[in-house]
Amino acid sequence: IVPGIGFADDSRSHFESLAAWWSASPDRSAPTGWLGRWLDVTSTDGNPLRAVSLGGGASPALRADHAPSTSVYDLAGFQLRTPGRDAAAVTAAFAATAAPASTDPLLAAAQQAILDAGDAVRTLSKLTASTTSVEGDDSSDDATPPANADGPLSQGLAAAADLIGLDVGTRVVLVSASGFDTHANEAATHERLLGD
Repeated sequence: IVPGIGFADDSRSHFESLAAWWSASPDRSAPTGWLGRWLDVTSTDGNPLRAVSLGGGASPALRADHAPSTSVYDLAGFQLRTPGRDAAAVTAAFAATAAPASTDPLLAAAQQAILDAGDAVRTLSKLTASTTSVEGDDSSDDATPPANADGPLSQGLAAAADLIGLDVGTRVVLVSASGFDTHANEAATHERLLGD
């Protein structure tokens, strides 16, 4: 926590302030996020798991011109939702539409997004499995211990540690916790959030 920071000519609008922080552009002239600009100049492989936002909220900081990132609001619910009973067959059919890649750059990008989404779902499903498998197990020095608190920030940080442990090329993990914008019962709410 860094106290006493801000920017000149603050309009006191939460939305404008968030846009300024996420873009690192107090005049809000930058269309990309401050982390997104870094990703654009350092990314070469197109790995959508190079940057991951957990918990939603601050993912505009990852907005980039070219570099992909993945934003996950709810890790347990991060999946490809398919109609019908045979989800595997529907997912395979979507993946089949991605090959061969089109010569149209826009269509090729959409096709690649289908493949990337499937890969991300498969990879991130390992996080929920690994978090479940280490609870109460002190036998492995590499296991991430369960969080002391059960709040969204502690859960996000535990998931971030597990994601780093998967070694899938992740270089940026943005963990968000919301609920600090209170208009009543501030002391109790902030105590709970800061305890997390």
